[in-house]
Amino acid sequence: MGQVINVKKVKNEIAIKKIGDHNLRPQISDNVDAEKSDQNLYLIGSADMNVVKEVQTKLEGIKYRKDANKVINLVFSASHEEMAKIAP
Repeated sequence: MGQVINVKKVKNEIAIKKIGDHNLRPQISDNVDAEKSDQNLYLIGSADMNVVKEVQTKLEGIKYRKDANKVINLVFSASHEEMAKIAP
């Protein structure tokens, strides 16, 4: 029963887009089983959202340093049994 939490700070729009593309699966990565992508659970947003535009909207009107982290990408991973406990 392994569990992993991956935390990544993201500062620029190119990196935000890459993370969005990986997490939302418009382009399938080598480590992704494309046949299971329809089982993805989105707690916020949807598979077809524009992540960069969403971040820009959330940051609108907020003053921040040009080198500030704009996104924190969190990935929670666990065994099938543990993940089943949080499934809706």
